[in-house]
Amino acid sequence: ELAPAPPRLRLSEAERAALRDAGITPPDAGADMAAEARRWRRPLLLASEALVLVCPRTSGASDTAHPHPLWDELRASMRDPSLADRLHSPSPRRPLVATRVQAALRPAPIGFASARAPTAIAVRATESPSSVERLLGCSLAWALHYPGRLQRGLSAGPPEPSPLLFGSLAHQLLARVFANGALTPTEATARATEILDTILPTLAESLWLPEHQVERATVRRVVLDSARGVAAILTDTGASIRGVEVDLSRAFANLTIAGRADLLLANPDLVIDYKWGDSAPRKLMKAGAAIQLAAYAELGRASDATPGVAYLILNKQHILAPPGTELPGATPIGRHRADEMWRATMVSLDARLQQLADGDLAAPGALADPDDSAHIGHAMHVAAPCGYCQLTTICGRRRGT
Repeated sequence: ELAPAPPRLRLSEAERAALRDAGITPPDAGADMAAEARRWRRPLLLASEALVLVCPRTSGASDTAHPHPLWDELRASMRDPSLADRLHSPSPRRPLVATRVQAALRPAPIGFASARAPTAIAVRATESPSSVERLLGCSLAWALHYPGRLQRGLSAGPPEPSPLLFGSLAHQLLARVFANGALTPTEATARATEILDTILPTLAESLWLPEHQVERATVRRVVLDSARGVAAILTDTGASIRGVEVDLSRAFANLTIAGRADLLLANPDLVIDYKWGDSAPRKLMKAGAAIQLAAYAELGRASDATPGVAYLILNKQHILAPPGTELPGATPIGRHRADEMWRATMVSLDARLQQLADGDLAAPGALADPDDSAHIGHAMHVAAPCGYCQLTTICGRRRGT
């Protein structure tokens, strides 16, 4: 059988240089192959008396099978090439007796809903709306991901095209469309077409593979429709663009929260957040638990008045808004205004910060499926983000090997 090739992360020299400048060491294909070769030699290093290597004559497809590359190394290391004939035999020269050893089973992971840190854990100098939501949903996941910096490595490789990638691309492309200010629907469509033709190939090379032509067409359609949709909002409201991809920050009593607004409008003041699909945003708004939208309303204040906030659903061109936002064509969802959701968030955040100061970490999704997020009384209950967490073996929720 052919030896499997080690996985490779395809990066250009410019990308590798940028990673090194950021303090990240990119994978070295040569080092990976050398490590693979060392693993091939382990049977030789571990054998004490004799070593039997078995290679099938044919593969599963009935093709002639070739020995492992280790075979070539053995032949090359022999001083007398004629000795190579000793390496193979159609059957062992002496009977082989298998030795069976009862392996001890590893203990199964046990889930735990809380943990104690040896010292108090402080929040970072600046948190984002998404990190605040993670902190409220599962402070253990927050601690592992942010202070602990535990993440999947580059060896995972680039993801396949998915709604997450589509949404990220749409954000970048729409920011470019409206970077110089308001446009009419016709102008926005022309500008989006130009950007799609020139920039999209450099942002997502995987979409240009033949098997992803449907996904490529989807992204193109959604960006064009969304450009017209944003231009229509500007026309219907008479608003001007205060900024696209605007960095917002505000200091509160216990921490600073900073985020990036997709679209900030003035006269009237509006914050528009782009979402690819409407399932999760609609559910959160209905429950009064749209924390990120409430955070953008608070961070986007240009005066004492809270600006209107809304989700623009990219793949359907729907506009979802909480009560208190006056936006033509928007569908009102839920009964909690953005400022009410934010006050409830701060109540729950204060309680969570006190737990961190005491060294207490909560993992509520470890023992049971998380409850849905909900605005309960004067506080905010946030569901544990288990579906997006890659560290669920640590808390015991995922009891795999």
